[in-house]
Amino acid sequence: MKNNQSPFLILLFLILIQTAYSQQINLSDAISIAQANNLQIQKSHKSKDANAKVLRATKGSYLPKVSLYGGYTHLGDKLKLDMSQMQESFVDGLSRQQVATLDVVNQNINGVPLSETQKQNIYNASSTALNKLYPNFDPTLSYQDYFMASVLVNQPIFLGGKINSMNNVAESNYKIAEHTSNQTSDLINSETVTQYFTLLLLKEKIKTRKATYDGMLKHNSSTIKLIKAEIIPAFYEYGAKAAVSDAESMLQLAEHEYETSMNSFKTLLNVPLDTIIQPKDSLYFVDIMVDIDEAREKSLEHSYLLKINQEAKSIAQSNISMSKSGNLPNIFAVGEIQLYQKNLPAITPPWMLGLQLKWDIFNGGKNMNHVKAAKLYKDVADKENELITRKLETEVVNAYNRVQNTKLIYLNQIETKNLSQKNFHSIEKQYKHGLVRSNEVITANVLFQESRLKELETLYLYYLAVIELHTLKGDLNTFVQNYETAN
Repeated sequence: MKNNQSPFLILLFLILIQTAYSQQINLSDAISIAQANNLQIQKSHKSKDANAKVLRATKGSYLPKVSLYGGYTHLGDKLKLDMSQMQESFVDGLSRQQVATLDVVNQNINGVPLSETQKQNIYNASSTALNKLYPNFDPTLSYQDYFMASVLVNQPIFLGGKINSMNNVAESNYKIAEHTSNQTSDLINSETVTQYFTLLLLKEKIKTRKATYDGMLKHNSSTIKLIKAEIIPAFYEYGAKAAVSDAESMLQLAEHEYETSMNSFKTLLNVPLDTIIQPKDSLYFVDIMVDIDEAREKSLEHSYLLKINQEAKSIAQSNISMSKSGNLPNIFAVGEIQLYQKNLPAITPPWMLGLQLKWDIFNGGKNMNHVKAAKLYKDVADKENELITRKLETEVVNAYNRVQNTKLIYLNQIETKNLSQKNFHSIEKQYKHGLVRSNEVITANVLFQESRLKELETLYLYYLAVIELHTLKGDLNTFVQNYETAN
């Protein structure tokens, strides 16, 4: 049930109930306070807000990832480059060049090329000379400390639908949190109304026990007068006093029960236990008319369990798509912008762009098994939907039947109470003339008061069934309005 009270009125009420004055609240007030204060509702709101943040974060997966990267490296010794392979190529190239040069010179001077033996000797001599000239060809770099900073950009281009599936899962999780929050509000409203009616019942129960106690005091006084007038025997006084004591104990027990229920009610409203609250309403009968077919239809439309399970099916479908995407390639656009370089042996260009491809060709059948598992979870959600529907229909029918049965029992109990009341008054008159015994008066009084209690308890059970039925239908506020209007 949505909060129809303004925040100002709720705040004003909460300030007032902290005072030492007794505050009377009606059913609507109790619901408003519970909606504003109850810890379970606050917890569900936090969960919904957290899932909203997760959904927003997941939508960011479509955007590029920009990272600032920086590094500093200190080497324990100066870096040396292994140029041995390059040295061999360098010496070989220069030696062959020497041979070729001298061969041309000899042809120009003597008119004939060098012989192979001469060429080999020249090559060997040149190689030996160059190796002696450059004995250590491994250069040492000048620095041991290196600095660099750059900006890296990574933009997903194609992930096989994985991002869409992740976004769908996050959106379904948010909707589940939202439905759970609304369901929690409904349950707290239902519990608030139930506990409020429990207090109304106990108030009436205390009144009935008090009437019984007063009746026993009156009977005890009449007994003493009749004994003094020697109309009845003296030992009747013992039974009369015992009845007074028993009625007093039952009254104290009812008051203790009311106090215990009131503490539970305050805990539900999340107000201090020393706050003084009194229910403003009283317990009276309102004939609630319910159409069973309409109740079935509305309960299916309103059921948050069905809505949550529908989102679970959506998550299962998204997981199927996500698992299938594991068989497809992942393509990213990458880029890097150099911001700072110092002492690096190689100078990289100021920026670069590129594409990266990742494609898992074989992973042991993991993706295939994930797809099969996701399909099975979807089947589980379908079965769960059937179970929830069947259970919900049964709960609606049972609640409707309890409403009708308890209503009939209550109306019959009114007649029973009226007859027991007439019986008590008749016996009480006879007792004043000494025509009946004391225990007959006590028994008739107890029977009358117990029939009154049974009438109240039957009316209470009737309202419990009405509350359950309207909660299932999702229109508990309609019942609350009808009850307060009938007062």
